[in-house]
Amino acid sequence: MTRHTKLVKDPGAVLAALLATGPSFDAVTKVSGLSSRPRLQRVLVSDRRPLQLVYAQEDAVILAEHHGADCEAEAERLRASLGKSRRGLGGALDLGSVLADPASGLVLRRPGLDARLPGLRLLHDPAEARALIATIEGNDPGSVTVTLMAHRLGKRAVLRCEGADGRVRYARLRTDKSSSGPRAYSRHQLLWSVLKEDSALRIPKPLGQMPEMGVALFAALPGTAPSFEGCEGFRACHAIERALNRLQDLQLADLPEHGGAAEAALLRVWLDRLAQVFPDRAAALAKALNIVCTALEKILTQAVPCHRDLHEKQILLDGPRAGLLDFDTLCLGHPAMDAGNLMAHLFLMKVTTGRPRAAFETVIRNAMRHVPERDLRLWRRAALLRLCMIYAFTDMPNPQQAALQAEALIPHD
Repeated sequence: MTRHTKLVKDPGAVLAALLATGPSFDAVTKVSGLSSRPRLQRVLVSDRRPLQLVYAQEDAVILAEHHGADCEAEAERLRASLGKSRRGLGGALDLGSVLADPASGLVLRRPGLDARLPGLRLLHDPAEARALIATIEGNDPGSVTVTLMAHRLGKRAVLRCEGADGRVRYARLRTDKSSSGPRAYSRHQLLWSVLKEDSALRIPKPLGQMPEMGVALFAALPGTAPSFEGCEGFRACHAIERALNRLQDLQLADLPEHGGAAEAALLRVWLDRLAQVFPDRAAALAKALNIVCTALEKILTQAVPCHRDLHEKQILLDGPRAGLLDFDTLCLGHPAMDAGNLMAHLFLMKVTTGRPRAAFETVIRNAMRHVPERDLRLWRRAALLRLCMIYAFTDMPNPQQAALQAEALIPHD
C-alpha cells in the first residue's frame, strides 16, 4: 500500500458523511479519556494528504485523518513509525494515543505525535529541549517545561518552552524536509532587523534555528490580548492602526506577492469545496463571491508588506504599542488586506461572543484613512465570504452561520 492510495477520490462525499456522523463515541473516549461529545473545530483538505479533521472535547484536542478501509493498517503503520527510537516519541505511545475507528474510516490521535515533525521530540524530552536552547543561545536555560500550543498534522506545530532562568521561548516546528521553515525564519529575521524594539510595531525576537530538526526559536513577545471593550478597545484599535501603518511603510524585498487575483483564486477554491458538500450554501454565496472575485481581480494599487492572516489572536498590546505574531504568511499585498481581514474577524467575534461592538470596526476603518473606503469594504467582504465557507465545515450553530452569511452578502460598493 502506498501513500497515494489513501487519497479519496470523492472528498466531498466522504466529508459530508463525516460531518453527519463524526467519529464513533467509543473511539473518541479511548483517545481522550473523556466522555463528553466532541466538537468539530476545523477541516483541512489537501490534494497531497488525506482529509484531516480536528475535534475538540472539553480541553482536549483530537486529530483525525480519513483512511477509509485502510484505517486499521494505517494506524498500525503509524504506531510503528512513531515508536522508532530516533523519533523520541515512544514514551508518549499507549493504547489510546493512535487509534483506528473502522466505523468512520478515521485514524484518531492525540496532538504532539507526528513523524513528519522531528522537533516534537522536544515536547517529550525536556532535557533535549534544554540542550537545543543552550546550543542556539549559547547559555544554559536550566530545566525546561515544554507545552504544546498548536499542531497541524504533517505541517507545523508550536511549543512553549519555559526555562528555569525565568525566560519563555517559543519553538516553531516544521518538517525538516521542507524549505518553508528556514524561508519563513529568514523573512522574520529581515523584518526584525528593520524594526528593532523601538517601533510602533513589535514582533517576537528571533533567537536562532536548527533546520535539521525543523526548529526555529523565538523570544516571547510581551503584552496582553486586546479586549476590544470600552475605552481599552479604542486604544487597541489605534495601536493596531499604528502597527499596520509601520508595517506597510517598510521597504522589504524578496517577499511573495498575494494580490487581489490570488485572493480571488483562493475564494473560488473554497466555493468549489463548499459546493461538494453543501450545494445549497454554495449557491447562496456564488453570486456575491463572483462579484467580489471580479472586483479583486481588477483592483490595482502599490503592493505593501502585509501580515495576510491578521486577526485578534495574532495581536498583543504592550502599552501604546501593538505586537503581531506569526509572520509565516508575510507578503506584498494590498494595503486594505490586513485591516479588512481584522474587521471581518471582529464581526465574527461579535457573532460568536456578543462582542465587540461594531464601533471598533469603524475605528479601524477611520484609522486607515490612507486606504480608500471602498477597498476596505471589498477586502472585509472577501474575508467574510471566506469565513462563511470555513465555518460551514464546523459545528458553528446555524443562527451564527446565518448571521455571518447575511453580513457577507451585504454589497461592498
